[in-house]
Amino acid sequence: MSATIYEVAQKAGVSTATVSRVINHTGNVSEKNKSKVLQALQDCHYTVNEMARSLAKSSTMSIALLAKDIRDDYYAHIAHAIELSLGDLGYFSFLCDIGYEVSHQVECINMMLSKRVNAIVLLSSPGDDAQMISALLDASASVPVILVNGFIDAPNIYCIQRDDAFATQECIQHLMSLGCRKLLFVSDFSYSSDFIKQQAFLKCGRQFASEADFTIYPSSCNHLDCKDVCAFIAANPSKFDGVIASNDIIALGMLRNLWKLGIKIPQDIKLIGFDNVVFSSLCIPTLTTVDNKIDEHCKVTSHILCSLFGGQSLPQHHHVIRPQLLIRETTAFIPENE
Repeated sequence: MSATIYEVAQKAGVSTATVSRVINHTGNVSEKNKSKVLQALQDCHYTVNEMARSLAKSSTMSIALLAKDIRDDYYAHIAHAIELSLGDLGYFSFLCDIGYEVSHQVECINMMLSKRVNAIVLLSSPGDDAQMISALLDASASVPVILVNGFIDAPNIYCIQRDDAFATQECIQHLMSLGCRKLLFVSDFSYSSDFIKQQAFLKCGRQFASEADFTIYPSSCNHLDCKDVCAFIAANPSKFDGVIASNDIIALGMLRNLWKLGIKIPQDIKLIGFDNVVFSSLCIPTLTTVDNKIDEHCKVTSHILCSLFGGQSLPQHHHVIRPQLLIRETTAFIPENE
């Protein structure tokens, strides 16, 4: 297996940017450092990716970061981290808010390609939309495409997925370990990852059918209309003792509205969210949630980009990251007098 650009840089005692400049014959590198890099490349049996190398030679030194909603904490966090990690290589990014309409998303991809970016990073999943998948496949014929929490099996597409099914199972096991047997899943269908969580919830429902009841809230929800799902719970006070919300924003909206209805968290109902947004640790009670390991997503994305721009071939196109359940007060026991 070929060494990485980081291993070459470490062996040569220089930065990854210096290694990239030597490989792609760009920028000024002293003869001493150039000699050290060339020797390290030989010692490490470094394999050059000719497509990536040709990209570097005609480089605009830019990438496209495509997000459905740049106001989202997840998108902002990962975009910031990628921007910083590529700074040493002299690259900058175009951050594009592509929205939720597929026609506009495709238009944004084509617009970024017209600007001759060196890579496209989609900070979400294309789902199963044929038009979006086709646009990404077309783009991958020209530049590397990275899907952060998405998957397409194609030669020049690199995928980083979080294991939402595993995380959902962890939430269910945690609630059941606390004695919960009447579970409700509240979804937000604007995110394709919700389908994976919902399928995992139903699978566990079948597994534990003899000892627990699993219900999916019958309509989509967001933080603005949590009153409906909370009224649904209040109208069925003995039907639910544990709730999994597909994201923290919904969970926080439910926390407020359940409190207004006199339903105590976690005494009456235990509540779990997803995403570990900053507000999840600031509310009262603090929210039990799933940490999506955003920093790890950023690290893998940056590694892929830096390696490709350094001319390296990457045989691994699919990376899976396991989230972590963070147990806080919305599932912990709180005595009545506190």
